[in-house]
Amino acid sequence: MGVWAMAVLCGAALGQGEGGDLDEAALLADAQARASVLGADLYDDPRFNIGGLIQLRYNANFRQQDAAQSVDDFESGFLMRRVRVKMDGEFALDDSEGVVPWELETETSRSSGNKFILDAWFGYETGNWRFRGGQFVPPLTREQLVSNTRRMAVEVSPVTGAFSTSGAGGRTQGVEARFRDDAWSFTVMVGDGDRGGNADFQNDEGDIGVYARLERKFGDDGWRRFRDFTSKRGSGDALLVGAAGLVTVGETDADGDGNQREAFYELIGTADVSYEGDGWNAFVASNILHRSAQAVDDMNMFGVSGHVGAYVSEDVELFTQYSWMTGEDSAGELSTLVAGVNNYIVGHTVKVQADVVYSFNEITAAYASGSRALLQDAPGEDGQVVLRAQFQLVF
Repeated sequence: MGVWAMAVLCGAALGQGEGGDLDEAALLADAQARASVLGADLYDDPRFNIGGLIQLRYNANFRQQDAAQSVDDFESGFLMRRVRVKMDGEFALDDSEGVVPWELETETSRSSGNKFILDAWFGYETGNWRFRGGQFVPPLTREQLVSNTRRMAVEVSPVTGAFSTSGAGGRTQGVEARFRDDAWSFTVMVGDGDRGGNADFQNDEGDIGVYARLERKFGDDGWRRFRDFTSKRGSGDALLVGAAGLVTVGETDADGDGNQREAFYELIGTADVSYEGDGWNAFVASNILHRSAQAVDDMNMFGVSGHVGAYVSEDVELFTQYSWMTGEDSAGELSTLVAGVNNYIVGHTVKVQADVVYSFNEITAAYASGSRALLQDAPGEDGQVVLRAQFQLVF
């Protein structure tokens, strides 16, 4: 609903003449006054949208039991994985060739039911440039940059989860500039770095983080083609190659003594390739992480992930996804295979997904993830199996 429309509705309450009849002149005058208060006289053709997301999910986890029976070998149940309300829009300033886009999205915690800020930003777009500031997904891993409503599997891959920004919903706070033409896109962001979402400036361990992402697109389709991973039958060939990095510096209680904060720096690098053809698609990404802090040993991680998907009918798609990563000795290795199906009832708006996950290695505490339904295995056990099914409604 635009600013003028809201002003008219608000004005209706005060625009009644004698006997309760609407006084058209009074209503119009009141609407104009209220629109002026809202600043509509500064804008041209404002746009306002409101919507949301509901994801109802069922998980079933099967683990090997050890002699001490230290874990529950079967866990299952429903959860509201994501419940979000989103508002966005844009307006043009007078005598300007650009527009001012903005977005506000909140999410409801699936465990407590409390709401928290997910995205909150505003910016300015003109020509090939976009500038924005606030809280949003930073320009790092490709899978995280694709909306969770448009990803291939029920949940983001374990590798992407480990190498993406770990703030609320994978978000962080800062300012960003992007240049994009028909073939190239380059984005740079200065912000709070890893773990920077919904944090006050003195509470986030990263004092400053610098992101940069470069992408090269091949094919005649526009950039909207790569807002998801799927590729419908009849689509032409398209290729996207990307690389990104993050440098974060700050202070943290690295040794956990609770007394002194040690200086640290963290480097994350990623490279990815996305290919979309006639009814099929493929994606692969590699990631590295190095973290160094005083008083503790350096931490290094490496991971790769990828998937292949193909339509077997106009609305049904089969896919398989593989993830592998390794970290410190205590973390061990993670190797998972996913196979699943997507039924696009109304595109991504109404969609049913189901997949099965198999872990070839022990799921240690470092790789356990409730959001992916991967639970910590009993010591020395492996072969964990997870069944996931999800109904999605975007409105």
